[in-house]
Amino acid sequence: MQPSQYIIAKYPRTFISGSKEPLFNEDTFYANIEDKKPWGGAAGRLFGASEKLKRINTNCFTYELERKILNILIDKIFEKNSEKFQEREDVFEVFAKSIITGNILPMGRLIDSTFGRGTLRRIGELDQNIQEQENFVNSL
Repeated sequence: MQPSQYIIAKYPRTFISGSKEPLFNEDTFYANIEDKKPWGGAAGRLFGASEKLKRINTNCFTYELERKILNILIDKIFEKNSEKFQEREDVFEVFAKSIITGNILPMGRLIDSTFGRGTLRRIGELDQNIQEQENFVNSL
């Protein structure tokens, strides 16, 4: 088990300081325990003190709404092109390869051939209004 997974599993009911909001969620990919005095935990164990947690630092994936829209789009493309793709991950690979290589033509062709010419352009035009972009992708 990775250190982050261990911390998340060990402290599943940890909340954000001063709130009732859970510290960990499905977007949490990193967690570590901040210990400014590495000897502090050992000294506590030696003298029978209970373990006192200083602070847990976390990092979460960002662009939650954008990832949601991407997943909706990938699901719709996979559903409409089931004869072309064996699994959903194959559609994701088209997107990932396009972004990594900088050649977005295959991705654009896939979107436009699935939903009609100009769909990719319309999605791009709505980039500044994420709610409208989500509405548009949901309507496809």
